[in-house]
Amino acid sequence: MKITTYVIVMVSSSVLVSESFASDLIYKSGFESNALVSGHLNGMKTGNIQLKLSSADSDEMLTIEQNGGFLFESYVTVGTSWQVTIEQLPAKQQCSLSHSSGTMTQIGVDNLMVECGDSDSEWDVMNWDEGVWQ
Repeated sequence: MKITTYVIVMVSSSVLVSESFASDLIYKSGFESNALVSGHLNGMKTGNIQLKLSSADSDEMLTIEQNGGFLFESYVTVGTSWQVTIEQLPAKQQCSLSHSSGTMTQIGVDNLMVECGDSDSEWDVMNWDEGVWQ
């Protein structure tokens, strides 16, 4: 599931629509001391990946079904620690995270990266869940 947020701006009776990221959403609920985490997924071929955002405020699970931008909906209080982990990998792929933890700033986080690629075959290991040799 791709989560896309749009910012709509009125300019001379015309409407401009653009994709936004966590850093653009500081005014979503006013001038509160909360911010959001967003990022980008690359390299996933099939299936989905499940990520978990953990902070003192809450834990949120996010399932992503396609490459591209994503956004966690839970706010993280500015100044508190946060971390994103991979809870479920796409089938036959390995994924890694970068910029996946830190202390929340007022502008939010929009540089979380998830990179996926083919997993290495293990010619001498039987994958009993699928009943085939890898």
